Amino acid sequence: MTPLFRLALLLPAAALALAACAEFPELDGRVTPAAAAAPYPDLVPLPPLLAAADALGAAPDLSAPARAAADTRAAELRARAAALRPPVVDPDARARLAAGVDTSALDAVAGQSLGPDLPAADPAARDAPLN
Repeated sequence: MTPLFRLALLLPAAALALAACAEFPELDGRVTPAAAAAPYPDLVPLPPLLAAADALGAAPDLSAPARAAADTRAAELRARAAALRPPVVDPDARARLAAGVDTSALDAVAGQSLGPDLPAADPAARDAPLN
């Protein structure tokens, strides 16, 4: 082996060995017994919470340009979400799928040999269930 090839094998092994030396913090002891025994919080709708925060004056006062920028961004996000809602399959493709498969070509070759190693096509087998 060439020295360069040995170095190429040694560097990843050394990096892995150094990464294995890292100590992870003990996270299990950070949750108090009272917090672990507490019930999960209730899931509530957001609009009443925001209305209550506005009533308490907890909402930050935004300048007119900042409020306009936030409103513009919200409108852009709503428009983007609306663009993602239409059906995935357009109406033309849905109509073609609903029409089914044209099997007239299969009827034309029914009973003909499909090749030297394959038996003749059996029209009854085409309509038979697969299970």
